[in-house]
Amino acid sequence: MSDRSWESIGSEFGKVLENTEYKKKIKKTKKSSIMVGLGVGCLLIWFMVARWIYRGVTGAEENEAREELYADCGCSSVDDCLEKDKIDCAWEILNKDEYFVDFQDKLKIIKAESVKLVESGEYKKGWTKLAKQDLEYYQNDLIAYKYEYLNLVIDELIEEGDLKKAKIYAMKASDEHNTEGWTESEMNDFDKNKTQQKLLLKKVEEFE
Repeated sequence: MSDRSWESIGSEFGKVLENTEYKKKIKKTKKSSIMVGLGVGCLLIWFMVARWIYRGVTGAEENEAREELYADCGCSSVDDCLEKDKIDCAWEILNKDEYFVDFQDKLKIIKAESVKLVESGEYKKGWTKLAKQDLEYYQNDLIAYKYEYLNLVIDELIEEGDLKKAKIYAMKASDEHNTEGWTESEMNDFDKNKTQQKLLLKKVEEFE
């Protein structure tokens, strides 16, 4: 018998098998498996979406990250970190929320960090960092603190006997703001002879 005849017989036999109950059961089973697989896939997708929405609404991920940060730092607030002399952690806790910054807390950290740098004799580093800070609606408070910082530095330099450098730092102070951080246009009783710069220069001159 030729190969073509065997192919013909095989083809006919295959057609017969397609109509058997066994073949039908196989097709049905495959179809059911596909449907079950699709159902499971849809459930998983629904679960993941629901979980993502739930965590977003409840802030679960943010809470977990916050708790992890507290655990790593060993402090749970800006004040707590500053009391424990953990300035880097205070900055991390302050910046944990990218949409909100407590500027009063930020000023606390700025002050604590600046004092620490003065105590270690890193006057230039402290001033450079302070000059780059921004408190938006609390700029007057920041400018007022710049005067306090320069005053601290000048006290240290006078004690060290370096009046030349003390005078240089006095010149860094604003000649447009008073010690409270206000300008002439912002208040009626502004005294031009008591600007930050003039007061600090006068202080240095008293020791010359």
